[in-house]
Amino acid sequence: SLLAGLTYEKPLAGVIALSGWAMRRSELPTLLLQRGVPVFLGHGEADPTVPCSLGRAAERALKAAGCTAVELRTFPGLGHSACPPEFRAVHGFLRSCLPERFEADPPKAIVPEVPLATASRTKVVIGRPAPAPAAAAPAPEAAPAAPTFELKEENGLLLISVYLPGVAAHEMEVDLSPGKFRLGGARSLEVKLPCNVDPDRATTELSKKRALLTISAPVA
Repeated sequence: SLLAGLTYEKPLAGVIALSGWAMRRSELPTLLLQRGVPVFLGHGEADPTVPCSLGRAAERALKAAGCTAVELRTFPGLGHSACPPEFRAVHGFLRSCLPERFEADPPKAIVPEVPLATASRTKVVIGRPAPAPAAAAPAPEAAPAAPTFELKEENGLLLISVYLPGVAAHEMEVDLSPGKFRLGGARSLEVKLPCNVDPDRATTELSKKRALLTISAPVA
């Protein structure tokens, strides 16, 4: 996102890079086209996959290349993941970059007799003809199995393991409070926790291959 956003011919409202690094650092002074675009870098200080040192190196390289609005936020104890404090920092960055309201575009003429393709959570296609109906309706797909969970407390952490067969990541809404865990979206789940936890210090990890969502929350 750093290289793509800052070498794009038109200035963007902002660029966000989480747990990332700056590619082709030595070439940035000649590659960058947008040095005034705000940049937010977020990184876990315990990231074993992309070390936090690479995030700090990206900050130094961007500033050395002339970028004037680079913000780096690091988060103690966070691995190659995200956490509520990082989400709040991203939210604040977005609010600082984007206007409170967008001017509405003038209405566009709609061509009659041309149906529009439907929109779904995963793909939105507007203005293209809908596909012709198939000769025979396909058999309905089996509904994904309901999620199951396991709770385990060790070393001052409550580990919440949620198995999500057939549920895509973008269909999930995760809500963690001191005494309750809730999963919303395509398959809902609500669990009363055996102890209070600190939601602000919790971390999440999603394994798509294993269809497993793991939440590690410090016991309050």
